[in-house]
Amino acid sequence: MRGGRIQGAGGFWAAHVNVPDDKKLHVQFMSKKWDAGDPRQSSAVANDQLSAYDDHNYIFYGDTKGDQSAFMRSACTDSRVTAGEDFVITGEWSLTSGVDPDNADNADFFKKYFAAQ
Repeated sequence: MRGGRIQGAGGFWAAHVNVPDDKKLHVQFMSKKWDAGDPRQSSAVANDQLSAYDDHNYIFYGDTKGDQSAFMRSACTDSRVTAGEDFVITGEWSLTSGVDPDNADNADFFKKYFAAQ
């Protein structure tokens, strides 16, 4: 940290100790989707190509209100990348659905759901 601002590992410090490009360390921040702030608000982070972003994806907590079709659509199409990120690392996830696995009427849903994973 310099002047109260975060300096990416590939930026300030690596440049001052002459670290070769192929030896620079990347720094991983919590993605904006954590709702704990946006690490890219710091220009040192936003402009550092070696910064990565971590996401935890628990699709059960989405806004599907028990609708199996909406849940499946969300599970298959929810992009976890936010503006300004080229990629995200999903470090933790859950396939919990909230659909009762003991109800035989849900067997078709689970066949499709697990095949889609």
